[in-house]
Amino acid sequence: MNSKQISRQSMFVRVDFFLIVNSAIVTTLPNYSQHYAEFVAGINTIKILSQEQMFDKSGFITTKKRLKLALAQQAFDVSKKMQAFATFTGQDVLLSEIRFTESELKYASDEELIKYAQGIHNRAQANIADLANYDITSETLTTLLSTLNSFEASIPNASIDKAARKENTAQIAAVIKTTEKALEKIDVTIEIIRLKEPQFYNEYKNLRKPVETGTGSLALKGIVTDAETKQPVKNANIVLTIKENGSLVSAGNNGKIVKTSATKGGFYIKLMPNGIYNVEVSKNGYSKQKATIAVTNGELTRLNIELAKSVE
Repeated sequence: MNSKQISRQSMFVRVDFFLIVNSAIVTTLPNYSQHYAEFVAGINTIKILSQEQMFDKSGFITTKKRLKLALAQQAFDVSKKMQAFATFTGQDVLLSEIRFTESELKYASDEELIKYAQGIHNRAQANIADLANYDITSETLTTLLSTLNSFEASIPNASIDKAARKENTAQIAAVIKTTEKALEKIDVTIEIIRLKEPQFYNEYKNLRKPVETGTGSLALKGIVTDAETKQPVKNANIVLTIKENGSLVSAGNNGKIVKTSATKGGFYIKLMPNGIYNVEVSKNGYSKQKATIAVTNGELTRLNIELAKSVE
């Protein structure tokens, strides 16, 4: 799975958890059960496909990498010993033919490594009678040739395995598309209770937003603004309390996290345990605002909160 697919999968899982917790609100909505069943079926299929992709079932790619490294190491070992032989016997042409650095062999393409290793083997085989003192024997060259042949034979199989992985990624993309369509139908259904269940609706919308990946340790980034003027609200109090299986976790390591919005209304938290959080934002002169967010390792969750002026 690529980063966008992982991000989309995480969002699906968060929304599903939220819908389960709030099933009493949504299950009676028109056509909800049908759309939700399609949504969950998609999540389960994505999970199965992603698990399949995590494992190299055939072992072809892993085997190819192992053989390539072994071939590069063996070829470099024979090359270094041949360089000593060529230098001490004054064979400049031979020296130029078998002089390779470890990096040249290790990072060569598959085709180049096969050519280089074959050349080193052939030059050593031609001089095998004089190489005993340089720790190169017939057995050494037999082992080198065997590794070369095994590596060359592994390339087609590894290509097949790569093709299978590419097909798996395409299947995931297709399932994500159908799962997104099912969720869009749920979106339409939930619009029915937008005014009747405003807190649920706002929390759902926050969870529904895709999250960003590749942001290091930064877990949550938010901003507090005035609902009417859209200007930043500084010194707002933000309290986050993690939920577990729908219940609030008691105080302790997983207890409350308290932040204060900065001059431009922003706030961020670098490290947070995975989970669903209740968020409560307050400031004197404004009505208290609540929301729900989900935090996942390696992903940045964004939260935009608008505070309405309280009625005196």
